[in-house]
Amino acid sequence: MKTKGTNIEEKLIFDYHIRIAEMIGRMFEPILEVVVHDLRTPDRSIIYIYNSHITGRKKGEGSTDLGLRRLRKENVPDMLINYPNESPLGQRLKSSSLSIKNQEGEIIGSLCLNLSLANFEQMKSVIDNLLRFNNQETIADKEDFITSPAIEIKKAIQEFRLREIGNSENLSKDDKKKLIQILYDKGYFNIRGAVSIIAMQLNLTRASIYNYLKKISKENFE
Repeated sequence: MKTKGTNIEEKLIFDYHIRIAEMIGRMFEPILEVVVHDLRTPDRSIIYIYNSHITGRKKGEGSTDLGLRRLRKENVPDMLINYPNESPLGQRLKSSSLSIKNQEGEIIGSLCLNLSLANFEQMKSVIDNLLRFNNQETIADKEDFITSPAIEIKKAIQEFRLREIGNSENLSKDDKKKLIQILYDKGYFNIRGAVSIIAMQLNLTRASIYNYLKKISKENFE
């Protein structure tokens, strides 16, 4: 028979878990049901429940079969996380359960979480519809989007970095000369504003770009 002192200690243990249950329930309202069971009275074990609309249970109702299995000291882990479950109305739940023990290590209750998956399943359905393609009306493997001149030039410079120097930000003089030669050969300097765009990308002045172009033109002429 338990002493009065032991009962007081166990009450404090349950009070502590009820505070935790309220905090978690309020944080994840309205999708998470949080229940505290006092398994010392299994036929009326629910001493606290938050977001009870998920399973429709209320304070004063009895334990689930999981709680009874714990009382029978069956091979049930003290902590069960993310196991599939179902509400009385057939809604899918993701549940977790933690044994509550007294100072002697005896199981006296449990803290249980039941996450309703209904809202997430609806969201998944919407997302699946958004990501679905109508293959019967496909007109091409992919669509080429028109890009701005600045983007085209930046892409060409980035490709040069990746190919020649492993994407390093530091270009030597020879690297810059080689890059400007490539951009010149591919006609990028015919794009309006190209000199300003290239100067900015290479951290050079417009005058420096023109000097490079003069050298390129002179070498090509020779």
